[in-house]
Amino acid sequence: MKEVNQFVREHTGYKALTLPKVAFLTPDEMETLRYGSGWRGKGYPEVVALAKKGVIYLPQNFELGRDDYILAHELTLYQEFESGKHWLCTAAMEPEAYRVQNLWVKATGRGQP
Repeated sequence: MKEVNQFVREHTGYKALTLPKVAFLTPDEMETLRYGSGWRGKGYPEVVALAKKGVIYLPQNFELGRDDYILAHELTLYQEFESGKHWLCTAAMEPEAYRVQNLWVKATGRGQP
């Protein structure tokens, strides 16, 4: 995680002093955390991972080396949270995370842009 976090710091300028806690969740747990208990059957987009203040939630099948692009995305969001940045809506925080994710894939050849 330190390697990916350093990459994020170098490509964003954010300098959070700590790394987040990490929790591994099932797909159902991930959806419930994001959408609440009544999410089933509502057609919400699948949740791959989540970053909340101080914690990154990753899928149980996450593997370092294979899924680092997901970590790059979520660590960017974590760094944004830690910097005190605020958004008008949750969609507004995603462009920078996708930018860094894409840079990670381009730099390492690992993951999905």
